[in-house]
Amino acid sequence: MTQFDVSRWSNRRINFAVLTAVGLIWFYTWATPGITHIRKSEIVFSLPWDLQPQTSKDLTYLKEKIKLSAQFQYASRTIRTENYQGARPDMTIVEESLFPDLQLLDKSNLSHVAVTQLPPLTVRVPLTPTVDASILSFGIATTVGRLNLSLNQLVHWLSNSGSPLHVISPPVQEGFSLLTDVLSRTKELNVDIHIHTSDASFPIAYFSLLKQLYDTRTSNTKWLVLIDDDTFVPSLPSLVQHLNSKYDAEEETMVAAMSEDIYQIRDWGLIPYGGGGIFVSVPLAARLTAPEIWDVCVKGLGETQGDQIISHCLYSYVDVRPTFDPLLNQMDFRPKDDSSKQSAADGIFESGRKMLTVHHWRSWFDVDVAASGLVSKACGEEGIWQRWMFPKDNLLLSNGYSITEYATEVDKVNFGAVELTWKGEAHQFWASIGPLRRQLKEKEKKTLRMVHSEIIEGLGVRQLYHEKGVEHEGGERDMDRLLELMWLF
Repeated sequence: MTQFDVSRWSNRRINFAVLTAVGLIWFYTWATPGITHIRKSEIVFSLPWDLQPQTSKDLTYLKEKIKLSAQFQYASRTIRTENYQGARPDMTIVEESLFPDLQLLDKSNLSHVAVTQLPPLTVRVPLTPTVDASILSFGIATTVGRLNLSLNQLVHWLSNSGSPLHVISPPVQEGFSLLTDVLSRTKELNVDIHIHTSDASFPIAYFSLLKQLYDTRTSNTKWLVLIDDDTFVPSLPSLVQHLNSKYDAEEETMVAAMSEDIYQIRDWGLIPYGGGGIFVSVPLAARLTAPEIWDVCVKGLGETQGDQIISHCLYSYVDVRPTFDPLLNQMDFRPKDDSSKQSAADGIFESGRKMLTVHHWRSWFDVDVAASGLVSKACGEEGIWQRWMFPKDNLLLSNGYSITEYATEVDKVNFGAVELTWKGEAHQFWASIGPLRRQLKEKEKKTLRMVHSEIIEGLGVRQLYHEKGVEHEGGERDMDRLLELMWLF
């Protein structure tokens, strides 16, 4: 792929890349666990390997979706998915270019563009497991207004799932029409939602969810799950499969997230953190909601947060202790400054690690998780944030999040470690998500973020990854780069 600004990158890049690719392929295939390898001979194409003749396309949709510079550089690729039964690797090495050379395009002339195309790329993604998700019953304490802001991400994992969602909300202040709209939309999208109003404070409402879920359980219900309105589940089937394989719901059991930040734990304690999810087995819920315990705990126990009440009640009256599951993510990652909110969580989303829950995506940092999840319609839910490395171009695709381009020292990057892109020192996070590595500088890594995703009926899911050109004094702006992926159904 042609470089955006060759003056910032070594002129030896192409020669070095050939040598680097050989070393990388050996290192990642035989020396690094959790990484798989796709050889050119293993990929079946319906078209010849060499570059295809240019095809005229209407690309006017690009400027309708993104504010582009007057001229910009562009490339695209079509991807097919081969699903398989098995675990998801941390990263897969692909022995070919992800894109052809970048083309220089004019924003004012996009209706008939001769686009250079490579043959479709085939990548492997694990099959989404088949499970009975009705064993989970979810609860959120929030306002109808905040719930409305979360609908897109809730629809991703709750639609047609069989898992009910119970919401405890203050009396509607945003207007009855908004409540009607929320109920109408969720019904249309087959989300089983139940909204209950309460004058209780937020911490008490949060704790009260436990009894609400227990009282409304069905014969299928095994777990009562307390989450926040900004808790995202990339793959509900994977979450269910994980719970079934690791924990016994017939016992008095609590499974929860722990903060990744040791300082948060120092300040708030060794408690189940609600944003990553608190999973309470029905037998344990029966014990906690017994009148002799419930009537005391529901008064709040002097705590100021809902998950603190859960913790205080559990530790004071029951001999069960939480199991903290590392795949449930509280995501206590703060940006280093106001300008880095968008990039604060880059390290974790580009790590290739499997995450069963994600939190703080619209508050502490800024990630459109619903847009990220859309690609699952084409490749399956296990493909969300899955990583593919393309050593030939020094590119890393973190599906639905970013395409990152590394400088010639890419062979020195430990891709098994998480890049520390948020505020704090490495020792604060070692125990939860180590190993960690330093944040790379701009000259070492460039990032094209996914800024748009949409379903193209009858074809697939289109993703647009964008790098905005640097703006200079006087209003001048360097050229943007825009990369497009089409994931075929």
